Amino acid sequence: MTEIEKHLKARIREYGPIPFDQFMEAALYHPVCGYYEKAGDDPVGRRGDFITSVSVGRTFGRLLALQLIDYRKSLPDGEGVSIMEAGAHNGQLALDILEALSELGHLGDFSEYVIIEPSPNRRIRQSSTLSEFNTVIRWTEGIHDLPQSSRAIFISNELFDAMPVRCLYWDSAGQCWGEWLVGLDSRDGDFQWVRDSSGTPAEQMPSVIRDRLALAPGIREVIPDGFSIEVSPAAVSYMDRVAGKLCEGYIVTVDYGAFADHWLKPQQLKGSLRGFHTHRRVNNILSHPGEVDITADVCFDDLVRVGSSIHWQQEFADTQQRYLTGILQSHVGFLEESGDFWTAADRRRFMTLVSSQFFGERFKVLVQRRGS
Repeated sequence: MTEIEKHLKARIREYGPIPFDQFMEAALYHPVCGYYEKAGDDPVGRRGDFITSVSVGRTFGRLLALQLIDYRKSLPDGEGVSIMEAGAHNGQLALDILEALSELGHLGDFSEYVIIEPSPNRRIRQSSTLSEFNTVIRWTEGIHDLPQSSRAIFISNELFDAMPVRCLYWDSAGQCWGEWLVGLDSRDGDFQWVRDSSGTPAEQMPSVIRDRLALAPGIREVIPDGFSIEVSPAAVSYMDRVAGKLCEGYIVTVDYGAFADHWLKPQQLKGSLRGFHTHRRVNNILSHPGEVDITADVCFDDLVRVGSSIHWQQEFADTQQRYLTGILQSHVGFLEESGDFWTAADRRRFMTLVSSQFFGERFKVLVQRRGS
């Protein structure tokens, strides 16, 4: 039994079944043996549990660098504009972006590159990866450490999908949402899902989630009993804090998930919660906490509503395929004649990044802007 299992089981025995976000928080971020915290282990890449657009190669970062330059040009002159990244993992995306900006002669367009990283272990890994650029990088532990009224372009790639979620189900008899909790099997002591219909979890959620959960009468009557979804108050809170810190700039969110009413589709009967180990889907994500990547689709509409409530405008909301293709088309002349900046290998990687079989359709991009 791992330390995380001991910790969680002791908590459940003392207090009873717990919401899934508490289980997920411990499994992924336990400071010693959480999935993302274990020293020496890297879950990303072919030898890990999953791959990302960044692990495909430098191409994703190079295209983002071109777009960051365009975003910077669209902002008025004045106080410096920084690049901020959260969820930087081992620092590879930052390295790809900074190398591209340096090659293009635009590194000086930005006042600094800020990495928001609460984990000391990951900060060490990032610093090692980015040693060449440590003079232009500043690390901060959280959003609260950022100065108010910052001018910045804030980017994240696969950040929100790893934020803890609560798991809800539809109670057709009571015509309300109940919550899936994590309890213990009385026979063998293993983790198990437990239905909790005693509370009203929707009422505990931020307003943007409450609005989404307030189903119209026609839908309430046909949604099947036990229909499950995930909601992330943590993601909503994080976006609210980021958007509240920036007085001007862009927020670029790249992740897998959906817009509109995707979460109500019949094929989502059991929700989107899933786990991965060595690139294979795990049948029971409650088993072996700390050893399995746990993730759920991002509801981009929640993030849109948070931004719009404090005057952030939606500038782009579509697939990664269309976002990256748009960048390529805007710079096609330069790229065709750029020599080493855009090579045959980059063209091959680009096809992987936009292919519907890989990252192109599954991943979405949300761009929000604030300021003139």
